[in-house]
Amino acid sequence: MPPLAIVRGVVYKGRAAVISALLIFAATYLVLVTGELPGFRVYRTSAALIGAVCMVVFGVLPWLTPRFFRLYGNRPSELEAKFLLLCLLGNGGAGDLGR
Repeated sequence: MPPLAIVRGVVYKGRAAVISALLIFAATYLVLVTGELPGFRVYRTSAALIGAVCMVVFGVLPWLTPRFFRLYGNRPSELEAKFLLLCLLGNGGAGDLGR
């Protein structure tokens, strides 16, 4: 039986969910222990916030994305394009946190 990750009653099968949660937790804990992330302006408070946001994103997006696209069909639509742009721009904005 494959390992399971349970997030708010939703069961994710496979190792990817468990590994991503452990990696996010370990990275956040490492920054909390050392006090800062070398090379970046990320300290304990911002590391805890970034870790919490990453946990929510990695827990909610695998659950939300199939339902979102099932609701709006298999054809490209304006809403899907906005959703994809939001994800891409959000990832780009996360890159500016290190400056």
